[in-house]
Amino acid sequence: MFGSIKDTLNLLKNTFVVIAKNPEIIKPTTAQVKIALLFYLVLLLGGASIIFGGAALGTIGFLAIFVSLLVLMILFPFIKVHYNGAQCWLVYNTFAGKKVSYGEGLARAKENKSDIFWIGLFTIIFTALANQLKAGTGRKGILFAIINGLMYILGKVVEEGWDLIGNFLLPASIISENSVVDTLPEINNIRKNVPGALAGVFGIDFVGNVALGYVWMILLIPFFIMAFMLGFLNATYLVVPLALWVIIGIGLAIAAGIYIGMVKTVYFALFYVTVTRPEDIAPAYRSEVTNYLLSQKRPNHL
Repeated sequence: MFGSIKDTLNLLKNTFVVIAKNPEIIKPTTAQVKIALLFYLVLLLGGASIIFGGAALGTIGFLAIFVSLLVLMILFPFIKVHYNGAQCWLVYNTFAGKKVSYGEGLARAKENKSDIFWIGLFTIIFTALANQLKAGTGRKGILFAIINGLMYILGKVVEEGWDLIGNFLLPASIISENSVVDTLPEINNIRKNVPGALAGVFGIDFVGNVALGYVWMILLIPFFIMAFMLGFLNATYLVVPLALWVIIGIGLAIAAGIYIGMVKTVYFALFYVTVTRPEDIAPAYRSEVTNYLLSQKRPNHL
């Protein structure tokens, strides 16, 4: 257990070391940020058209918002998995001591387009199922309070369970160059480092939420100052700056959330390699993240 925990801590450290080693790893996440902010801009312009543009522009704005929301709900999960798949390939090769470009990562992800489709589809399905369960029955009373509580717990189990399996299967299919179906048996390898799996599912989310909370706090301080000056000091000249700060702040929070999510993708790619292909890891990293795994493979008399 202690050896596994030590490997996990070093794995977390090397998550950032590998990113620094190859800046190409960041590019798939930057692409996701650009796409997300583009749709955010479309939503803003659509909203402005509805409010200020009259009937014709308002109709166009409404259609733009409708199409954007449809794309975000249906297509963006697949786009996200595609870029994450490219990222897994970049992480694997960097961890193995090889040089690989962003274009090569995208090409590798394209070869697994059917697996990316299935992982994206199941992400949508399990996310919707988890949200439905967590919402409860919507009814009141002691009995329904108990049922709602149990449904919420079940929803979290579904959410976290797929989070673990989905994040493991993506690098498994990309790195092994096999289909998702062929890599399903590899899920058993998670048992080789249970603390590492739990750290990936719960630890990174917890730290990421804390980090995102600080981002929001930093953004809200100027907002409250300007809102106070506007409301109590009648500083009407702050109306436009306040609106712009809200728009920019939401955009920055969206970008920050996606970049924080990148950490989990990189971590699970490294996690998959350490529990299934430790021999592929470059010597510079291997001893730090596979002490426990390698010791399990040594004969007892050594």
